[in-house]
Amino acid sequence: MTGSCPTDQEYLVSYGRLDDCCVELWEPKTTAELAECLIEAGRRGVRVAFRASGLSLHDQSLGHDGEVVISMAAFDHIEPVDVEAQQVTVGAAATWGAVVDATIVHDLVPYVVPTSESITCGGSLATDGISRYSPSYGSESRHVAAFELLTVGAREPRWIERPDPDDHESEDAVLFRAVIGGFGYLGVITRIRYDLLSVAEVGAPEMHNQKVRVTTELWVQGSFRELIQKQIDLLVEPIEEDLEKWEMPKKADPIDYPSVYTVAFPHDGDGRGAVYRSVYSRGDVGDPYIIYRPHWWVRKWMGLALSQHWLRKVVSASVWTSMRFDEGKPFVNDLKDYMFFMDGEVEAKRWMESGGRLVPLIQQTFVVHYLKAEAFLREIPPIVKGIEPTLFEFLFMPRDHILMSASYDTPGFAITLAFQDVQSEARQKQVIAAMKELTHVLASPPYEGRLHFTKNVYADDEDLRTMFRDQAARFLELKRRYDPQGVLHNPFFERIFP
Repeated sequence: MTGSCPTDQEYLVSYGRLDDCCVELWEPKTTAELAECLIEAGRRGVRVAFRASGLSLHDQSLGHDGEVVISMAAFDHIEPVDVEAQQVTVGAAATWGAVVDATIVHDLVPYVVPTSESITCGGSLATDGISRYSPSYGSESRHVAAFELLTVGAREPRWIERPDPDDHESEDAVLFRAVIGGFGYLGVITRIRYDLLSVAEVGAPEMHNQKVRVTTELWVQGSFRELIQKQIDLLVEPIEEDLEKWEMPKKADPIDYPSVYTVAFPHDGDGRGAVYRSVYSRGDVGDPYIIYRPHWWVRKWMGLALSQHWLRKVVSASVWTSMRFDEGKPFVNDLKDYMFFMDGEVEAKRWMESGGRLVPLIQQTFVVHYLKAEAFLREIPPIVKGIEPTLFEFLFMPRDHILMSASYDTPGFAITLAFQDVQSEARQKQVIAAMKELTHVLASPPYEGRLHFTKNVYADDEDLRTMFRDQAARFLELKRRYDPQGVLHNPFFERIFP
């Protein structure tokens, strides 16, 4: 597709730039108008998808050609922060950058945020988003107090509160755990209420009038085993619990529960890299870590270089070298620069595309039980040999009870491979083939893991059926109950429910 559509349709493209569509774009401004849109879609027999910032990597926010995409852009309000309850209620299209701006003035922050400030709350909740704070705080769903859901045919939305952990039978409990991570296939979320983390006590008392920052340290390790063990050591020390049963307490100390993750590089059939630990702090920005300076021109240049195959290896080698020099140093970064560090790549991508040429990328996330993680990580280097990823990172994910989650009842490591230098069709085919092969390995014994649907999903149908067989059956039963006409449906639905 060239981007040319019939005059009554809009051209939409995924953020990964490998999927697109020509659709009718409906733009309701109120909940009443949104309800009427869904009713009208049912009358006309057309299928509908939802979209806001358009940052989905695959076709999660695209529609079938000739059918309908509903823009949620008007639902971007942020209500006054409830400081006493430590909560904020936002519209589905509120961006995470705007949410942090609204909450930090009260010394409150969201527990889990995605890595680009333009991502919307509804978009990340539709995938049950994870971040570098997830090893301590879990996925986004753990911090949702309630949400407003509009189903097809309803004139008014329903307010669904977080259920008791032991409630698995009530209608609201079932919907809560299925709608989150359900991509808008059971209904559309219009408002969300989040619990917030207090950072008021961060830092010494005499520093409480200074801005909240993030302090980062890193430890270089020479193998996958060492990288995994260092992550676990940094996590188990503060949580003092078995990772198999880890459930975050309701009120957490932001000093004791850090962000912990690994950046790795394939090396001699194994891996090497660094484990990063970041905590909230106060004071001036001092010796900021370059990765967490997304708006600095050098950082943007790195984003540009990573998209060029001939430069990527140079940048990767430079990062590995700098890790060894940076070990043991504390780096202090601006809060939002740390949270939304991937905006360096976002801004570089926008600049490169300003001339009209799209810049594709592929990212896929694999989740495997933490006791099987080392063996699975060793499967990766031979599969990606010759097409080494731009980014290779992994972090621990506590188990959860979200129906379509990759971490459903499974504490594990989320392993992400990113390929930014996929300009040529030949390289795209190579990378996609490797992602399918790795997904097959993940689905098979002894790993029996799952894909996280927040990024690309390149997989054979049988592997997806193996990964999500029981979960998918329960989800589709709910789909038949709440959307019997199949109005809420797009190509991504067909991908994950083959």
